[in-house]
Amino acid sequence: MDKDKHNETYVSNILNDQLEGIMSDESNIDIKVGTSFSTWEDAEIKLNQYAKFAGFSLRRKRVESDNNRIVRRRTFECSFLGKSISNQIIDITHQRQRSSRKIMCPWHINLTMPKSSTEVSITSITGEHNHSMITDIHLHAPYRKLSNEILERIEFYVNKGNMGSKQIYPLLVASFPDQYIYKRDLYNAIQKFKSPLTNRHGDAQNMINKLFELKDQEPGWIIYTRLDPFDNRLVGLFWMSPNQHQCLLRYNDIVQTDNTC
Repeated sequence: MDKDKHNETYVSNILNDQLEGIMSDESNIDIKVGTSFSTWEDAEIKLNQYAKFAGFSLRRKRVESDNNRIVRRRTFECSFLGKSISNQIIDITHQRQRSSRKIMCPWHINLTMPKSSTEVSITSITGEHNHSMITDIHLHAPYRKLSNEILERIEFYVNKGNMGSKQIYPLLVASFPDQYIYKRDLYNAIQKFKSPLTNRHGDAQNMINKLFELKDQEPGWIIYTRLDPFDNRLVGLFWMSPNQHQCLLRYNDIVQTDNTC
């Protein structure tokens, strides 16, 4: 627990340092009518950097492509845009008391890449928000998404190193100091990469299969497994044959164990 708290503090400190370090770069992103980008991907990256620095998040609203399926126009909007739906409906059993993030924020931006150009340009901006900015925007779902590089590193640790979340988390914190590693996202990624391993029969899996096969043949077998609550790794295994169980009941003042570490 102390180690986790230390890592979380370490991440928080690094995020603050990184924010100060990149403040000038992100604040200098020129978002105005006429600003151009080399590709749609570059435009989206730069706009997300701008939004993250400002304290809000973007989402795609509209896209238009030509006959060759080349994107020509695209609109991004603040994720708080949209009309809030009232919960005052007739059937009270269908009412759900929850706050809506859709508060009709007018902020949006239009971009285009005409056939006469190879660059993406901003054509119009509605730059006013009707809500306060989010101070902890790095915790917002779009910015919590683990990058492909981080996912590849997790997959390597899981498949090649047979490592769990407790070992992987501090390694990721040290390797990617500018990325907030949300633990629940890490657990989900570990589960994703561990699932193909269920068809690979290592020594532990073969042992468990054999024990349960014996129990199917003779129900008197006692088998207990203990799994890591976060990444589902086998961390403990106990078994007792019917004969051992009978001996324990008869000679309970004698204990014999076979421990394998």
